[in-house]
Amino acid sequence: MSHTPGPWEIDSNSGIGYLISHDPAPHDPPGRGADTIFPVIVCEVWDEGLGDECTIANARLIAAAPMLLRACRLALEVPGIERTMAGILLEDALRAAEVPRRKHSPEAGGAAAPDRAFRLEGP
Repeated sequence: MSHTPGPWEIDSNSGIGYLISHDPAPHDPPGRGADTIFPVIVCEVWDEGLGDECTIANARLIAAAPMLLRACRLALEVPGIERTMAGILLEDALRAAEVPRRKHSPEAGGAAAPDRAFRLEGP
């Protein structure tokens, strides 16, 4: 299964949070949502006592997800990056976001990267 295509936008402030949406009409080719009249709601980001500053920061991060996913995929095409900490973190991020499709994944007949778990503190 694939995610809702980007771009995702912060659509509105409902008073208790923000809507993240994708408007298919201006972005998708015919037959792939272009005939849809209304934006697709990807998710809602609620305040839940976090305050508007934190809530809008969360909404911006979620809205950037399709671009960040593409950036991760492109960065992993740099030769040798898989042997660096940045490459390991990029692979872990992709693994968390989707089923791996890289040439060294088990699905493609390559060796699987070992399972790793990182907890990063800070921004």
